[in-house]
Order: sequence, then C-alpha cells, then structure tokens
Amino acid sequence: MPSCLPQLVTALNGKREKMENLLLLLKDEQKSIIEVDLAGLESLESRKRELLGAMERGNAEYRLLLKEAARELNLEKVENLSPLISKSPAPFRETLGRLQSTLLETGESLNRILDFNRELLEGSLNHVRENMAFFDAIMNRRKTYGDSGTMVMNGNKSRLVCKEI
Repeated sequence: MPSCLPQLVTALNGKREKMENLLLLLKDEQKSIIEVDLAGLESLESRKRELLGAMERGNAEYRLLLKEAARELNLEKVENLSPLISKSPAPFRETLGRLQSTLLETGESLNRILDFNRELLEGSLNHVRENMAFFDAIMNRRKTYGDSGTMVMNGNKSRLVCKEI
C-alpha cells in the first residue's frame, strides 16, 4: 500500500474544509454587499486573503503528494486525481472518489457565488456612477430637465418661473 495516500486524503480533506470556509465567507460578503456594510466588507477581505494564502500553501502540498502518489503507483505524469483513483487500493479509491466529487461540487458553488457577488458589485458601482453623474450635472448647472423651475427675467426686470411641459 502506498504510504503517501493517507497524507493525500488528509491534504484533500484540508482543501475541502478551506473551500467550504471560503464559501461561507463569500456568503457573508454577499450580505455585506447587499447591506452596504463597508466595514464588514473590509473585515471579510482580510479574512479571505488569509484563507486564500492558506489554500495556496495547501495546493502546493497537494501537488507534491499527487506526484509522489503517482510515482508510487507507477503512473506517468498525473495532472489530476482521476488516474490515481483508478489505480488506488479499494478503501482509498472510494475515499478519493468521494473527495473528488465533493471538491468539484464545492468549486462549482464557489464559482456561482463569485459570479453573483461580482454582479452585485458591478450593479452597485453602476448605481454610484449614475448618481455621481446626476449630481455632477446639478452642481455644474448643466440643464438636466431643461429650463423647468428656473427664474426668467425680461427687460423690465420682472421675474417668471419657467414652466416647461
């Protein structure tokens, strides 16, 4: 029995846990975006950075274990788990298969929530840009609604409120 397979299972379980934690952070981020909680977003951002750093280190360990397991199982250049699963002993085959499907499902969930959060942020930014353009038009006295509501003076210094329809 290859000696690195238990370590690989442990590394994959750690990867799954980190991905699930990231999923929870992204759901919290979604709530903060909707509630316009900037302090919450900043806090979540720092936690996400820490978690992503830990995930990067875990991925490096996973890649090394993947190469070592491939070498122990006499496989050439393995890029993913699938070839290892088919060549692994029965108890590891089942465990690795379950972990692979769980990781794929969690990855798809992460992609969906990232896409939704991106759409929320883009919508918020567009709303802010539109409001800034509106206020810029008012502050720079450009005519937003024509002459409606402005005071008009004629030669005799009489004033009228312009009413446009």
